[in-house]
Amino acid sequence: MTGTGIVADVGGTTTQLSLAVGGRLAGDLVSFATPSPRRDALTPERAADALLDKLAQEAGRLRAGCNEVRSLAVALGAVVKTDGIVRNASTLWLAPLAGLDVRGELARRLPWAEVLVLNDVAAAAWHYRSYGRFALVTVSTGLAFRLFDDGAGGLLTDPAGLSGESGHTPADVSRLDALPGGARAARTLGPAAAAGDPAARAVLDDLDLPWCECGAVADLCSYSSGPAAVRAAIRRARRDPEVFAASALHKLAAGDPQRIDAYLIAKAAGQADPFTLALLGAAVRPLAARLLALAADLGLRKVVIVGGFAHGVGEPWFTALRTAIGDLAIDAGWFSGWAAADFAGFLVIPDDSGTGPIAGMAAYAHAVRGRVREAVKPVGQSRLAVRSVPRPVCGREQFVVRVAFAGICATDLQILSGKRGCEPGIPGHECVGRVVEAGPALAGLVSVGDVVGLNPNRPDDEHGKLGHDEPGVFRDAFTGDLGLIARGQVIRLPEAGLSEWILLEMLAGVVRAQRFLGDLTGRSLLIVGAGVAGMLHVLAAGANGAGVVLVANRGRPRLDDAVRRGLVPAGNVLRWDTALPAKVRARTGGRGADAAVIAVTGMAGQDAASLIWPALAPDAAVHLFGGFPAGTRLRIPGSEPVDVDAIRSGRRQRVAASGRRSPVVLCGSRGGRHGDFAAARDMCSAGGLDVAGLISHVISLDALPAVAVELASRGTAGGALARRVVIDMRLTGEVVAPVTGRPPRLTSEALA
Repeated sequence: MTGTGIVADVGGTTTQLSLAVGGRLAGDLVSFATPSPRRDALTPERAADALLDKLAQEAGRLRAGCNEVRSLAVALGAVVKTDGIVRNASTLWLAPLAGLDVRGELARRLPWAEVLVLNDVAAAAWHYRSYGRFALVTVSTGLAFRLFDDGAGGLLTDPAGLSGESGHTPADVSRLDALPGGARAARTLGPAAAAGDPAARAVLDDLDLPWCECGAVADLCSYSSGPAAVRAAIRRARRDPEVFAASALHKLAAGDPQRIDAYLIAKAAGQADPFTLALLGAAVRPLAARLLALAADLGLRKVVIVGGFAHGVGEPWFTALRTAIGDLAIDAGWFSGWAAADFAGFLVIPDDSGTGPIAGMAAYAHAVRGRVREAVKPVGQSRLAVRSVPRPVCGREQFVVRVAFAGICATDLQILSGKRGCEPGIPGHECVGRVVEAGPALAGLVSVGDVVGLNPNRPDDEHGKLGHDEPGVFRDAFTGDLGLIARGQVIRLPEAGLSEWILLEMLAGVVRAQRFLGDLTGRSLLIVGAGVAGMLHVLAAGANGAGVVLVANRGRPRLDDAVRRGLVPAGNVLRWDTALPAKVRARTGGRGADAAVIAVTGMAGQDAASLIWPALAPDAAVHLFGGFPAGTRLRIPGSEPVDVDAIRSGRRQRVAASGRRSPVVLCGSRGGRHGDFAAARDMCSAGGLDVAGLISHVISLDALPAVAVELASRGTAGGALARRVVIDMRLTGEVVAPVTGRPPRLTSEALA
């Protein structure tokens, strides 16, 4: 996001927008009536679409003439996760609309914008953050809570950004138990009443049981929200017509209970109408009990009250709440010794609650811009934890890259599980990102806006590697320096910024490895291992003009997956078993494979090497690409053990294996160099090599800790067989999605 953005507050009645700079509102408010099923006779789905269309239209107008604005931050009056997916929007649109992707729909309508979505109550809490540690309660078309602790980083929520929805939990269990059929009957009556079923509403009215738009019966919202107070007034007017007839509310409603609304309740309360004041006293009593319990549970001394209904009614409503708290408070536990002054300061009634959500959204968006996430592996522990840290600062000889995509490699999983002794702190070495800051000393070397990848390998130190012994890329942003550029580890990429280009690091190693094998034109190649590395060898060999390319693997699922993805013809996949040499010779006219690549994981390299000697042609070359831990001494029949580390450092060695008429040439390499990376980039960007089929899943950084454990233990993501899993840093919440079409890309305006 840039320093200037657009913020919006979507309430049940009104939607407001404004420009924001530096975390503060910076322009006049633009307002329009929120499309509503109640007022506009729309279906919930049509009301939601109309709102998104209008919001996008007004945001576009605000942006006109101010092209540096590339963000829209929306405070939404619904239960919504931080990834913008609605959990329940009943109080806004009279239907849950669960699964509605508000963030995605707005991003589709506004391709220039990075969209941020937050619940409106959560946003309002950011506006009142100066109170330090408090509960914020909104009493409007709905009723919700948010807990804020400035010392603990802000809002207290689950990983998806959800909390504070106890407005939709029972407020009067005894009344539910007294319902014919008990609380279970409410599960049928409540949703029916919320859907407009007159019979269900009549049953509940006869029992004087309130219902909520969410479908609950006798929950806190059904007693204390604005619509609940209106329904209670109508019920009471019908039950006690004589008392109602003597009230100011009766006169304001022209004697018709159905004309009662929140405005008339506020007006009658302002006239000290006994009927209306009694109504308010009953409405706030369950809320008072909930606030006292919340304060005692968490040790709170302040509760900030906002919301259109509470502030619309004004002082009569607040007086009723203070009275109820005074009646219900007990001088025990947390409240032991509380004096009048303590209770007087317990409720905070701000005079700017009407702009609290939109102003808080500006503060929240600014706070988000000032912090980034990173996935950390604690030393000695086989787990990852996502934490929030200050955004990197750029020095004179430094640059900051905002990571768009990062790949989860088998090496990362080995580090996580402890099979490799590396402790990088932050793992990950495959990425695609954009330079967002550059120091003055880097002029002409790297520029803001450049799309880049990283070669994690240091050419001057074969053990120095990002994500191994140095912090890696599983984070929103990182700082590089002049040394990284000078060593050729920063690779410029085309503007498209395709997510599959996270594979360029491994492909660079493949390009270098196949160069060690010599000219493959027309030659047969055996690849042992059907993982991502093996498949990249298949694709690169095809681009290099190889003849028949065979793939062997122990497990059938990966071979079947490779065929299904169109990576290898069905006739060229072979099971790794004792019959493999005969199968290879049969597919190569009896000659055997001219070259082979061992591209397995873990410690399987020795087993693969022992099996393939009879499958090789005379003078065949074998590249020891993967499956050989540091210190491995490769055992070869009839020959001395071979130092694999020396081979993989670039040395070639001819080895005479027993049972062969000619020696085998062993070669190896570690990763790629700058030229290999550039060659891999050019192969992909020119359209000669499409590696997108190797991307099986896209996940969020928040989902990484759980997915990494699943990948390491079962080789799956979200329960499905995984190839390369890409972390899309633009996603928030727990997102694990299989790729069904092309993987995501970094558009020219994203991550500004």
